[in-house]
Amino acid sequence: SLKYLIGDAMYGGRVSDDMDRRVLKVYLEKFMGDFLFENEEQFHFSRAGFDFYLPQGDRIKTYTQCIDKMPLTVRPAVFGLHANAEIGFYTEATKQIWSDLISLQPRSIIMGNSGISRDDIIATTAKDILEKVPLESIDIGCYDLVVVRNQLYERNGIARPTPCQVVLLQELERWNALIIRMATTLTDLLRAF
Repeated sequence: SLKYLIGDAMYGGRVSDDMDRRVLKVYLEKFMGDFLFENEEQFHFSRAGFDFYLPQGDRIKTYTQCIDKMPLTVRPAVFGLHANAEIGFYTEATKQIWSDLISLQPRSIIMGNSGISRDDIIATTAKDILEKVPLESIDIGCYDLVVVRNQLYERNGIARPTPCQVVLLQELERWNALIIRMATTLTDLLRAF
């Protein structure tokens, strides 16, 4: 079924020449034949650095033990690549790590004679925004909905709000959620400094 899935379903629509399709099927038969599951002779997928094979048996414990023995990192030869592919990968990974580390370094912005770091600017901005957030308490938010509901009931003279007042209460609930999220996020940000 894997041979059909890979050879006919996945590549079948892309391979338009009959001869190319025959070559593809020969390769699949060579690398994914029934010999993978034969008991007489064990097939080894690769022996580059580690012996990759299909374990014999039908117990899940056998397969998990085989997987646990496999290395976490493998050489490029396992995938049919040249050894220089690993050098290229590590070179790019090192460049990315250094780029990320440099971007995390505090930067100084010179204002007058004193330098203000990027962290100080972020902390000051966060404090300013937090002071402007109209938060009554972290549990309630900006508007106490119980108080607002009671005021609406007194104003209406009935225990049911009008449709416009229902929308108002829903929007106030969303506004409270936004204010609480802003306050907690800014507080967490200030804790980082």
